[in-house]
Amino acid sequence: LAVFVVVLAARLRVAATHIGELRAQRDRDVETLAKSRQEALQRSSMDDELQRLQTALSDAQAALATGRAERDAAIRDAEVAHGQRHAFLAGLAHDLRNPLAPLSNGIELLRLTDHDPAGRLRTRGIMERQVGNLMRIADELSDLARLSGRHATLQQASFDLGAVLRTLAGRLEATLRPQEMTLQVDAPALPPLRGDAQRIAQAIGHLVD
Repeated sequence: LAVFVVVLAARLRVAATHIGELRAQRDRDVETLAKSRQEALQRSSMDDELQRLQTALSDAQAALATGRAERDAAIRDAEVAHGQRHAFLAGLAHDLRNPLAPLSNGIELLRLTDHDPAGRLRTRGIMERQVGNLMRIADELSDLARLSGRHATLQQASFDLGAVLRTLAGRLEATLRPQEMTLQVDAPALPPLRGDAQRIAQAIGHLVD
């Protein structure tokens, strides 16, 4: 019996040792599993953060492309506006030279025709027409400023289209003569029209120019 008790006690000690080892292994396995789960959660969080960063990068690249496109469009618009401004100033300089040359010549003719009343009268008529041309240019510039500011108005009144065309032809004569060109007006008899005669004359004058 004593031998049996000793053997049983030894076996119990072995079993207890084995159970302790199993428990230790279980704790290690649980710890390893917990670490694995934590690492998986961290990887998932990192993947989410990476995805967020990639989305933010894509959005930034799209915004940058849009900004570049808008910048290029603004540069093209500025270049077009610069070209239009240059063309406008060139046309304005040309329009100003046309009446200024006859005015300059008229001043010289007035000096040379002190004793020629008829010649002075003709010269005065030429100068008056050219002054009228300068006034027309000034009015057109004022109209342009009003149009830019959305303050343009039309003067509605009855007018004779034939008279407007003949006046315009006389005004353009000094411009056409150096080019050996003439403008002949063949306007049929029309009933009086209603509108802004000055604006109509400007439009027709621009077409002829």
